[in-house]
Parts: sequence; C-alpha cells; structure tokens
Amino acid sequence: MRGTLLYLAPEASPTAASDIFSLGIMLLDALFCGCDALAFTKWVQNRMDSRCDAATLQRIQFDLASSADRQQDDALPRGLREAPEGLPRLVSEMIALDQAARPRATAVASRLQAFLDVRVQTCGICFYDFPRGNGVECAAGHIACRSC
Repeated sequence: MRGTLLYLAPEASPTAASDIFSLGIMLLDALFCGCDALAFTKWVQNRMDSRCDAATLQRIQFDLASSADRQQDDALPRGLREAPEGLPRLVSEMIALDQAARPRATAVASRLQAFLDVRVQTCGICFYDFPRGNGVECAAGHIACRSC
C-alpha cells in the first residue's frame, strides 16, 4: 500500500472506509488549518512522516466535538473555531478509529453538499464576497458583483 502516511487509515487493508478516513484528514487540513502545513503539523502531530496514533486521533476528535464551546481557544486552529455547526462532527466521524463507525461515502457526500450550499460568491474582479444570486455571469462562466 502506498500513500502519505499521515493520510492512511489505521486499518491494514484498504477499503472504502479507508478512503473516507483519508478524505477526513484532508478536510482537517484544508478546512480547519487552511492548508497551512505548520498549523496542521502543530495541531495533528509533531512529524508529518508517520501515521496518527490512536491517542492523537482521539484528541483531534475531542477538539472537533468541543470546538463550538471553545471559540476563544488559541490551541485550536482558527478554521476550526470558525467552522459551520455540524462540519467538525462530520469530520470527526470520518476519522473514527473503527472503520465501521465511519459514514458511508453517500452519506458524506450528502452532508457535505449541505455545507457547500454557499450563501456568498466571490467577485472575480474585486475579490469581494457578495450574496449568491446578486452577481453577473459572463458567457465564460465568470462571476462578478454588480458594482464591477
């Protein structure tokens, strides 16, 4: 089996649940740490070249579960402190040690879809956010706010 060790699931044989685990770790990095390798390394582990152990995963799951109550806790990545309600719980379920406890791919897709129903868009010219549906789209599919 090949891959970046940090993203590999704890089970020995890869399964669909292993892919869910890997996606959960990628979401930890992208959504909560903003793809900042230092923030991710500091939060998840000291070395990027080995797998997360059970204790580390349990600590991360605790952080995910308690993030709503710890908005001012600087020990948590900023992205986690600002995460929409429910997203940390989904990621926590995705990185469960027990592969049977991880959600199925269809459940992950439908739950992520709810978070992707973004209420704002970003102008391709001035890069300011504006409410969804209030922009102008050109023939090439680029979105701009009405003021641009």
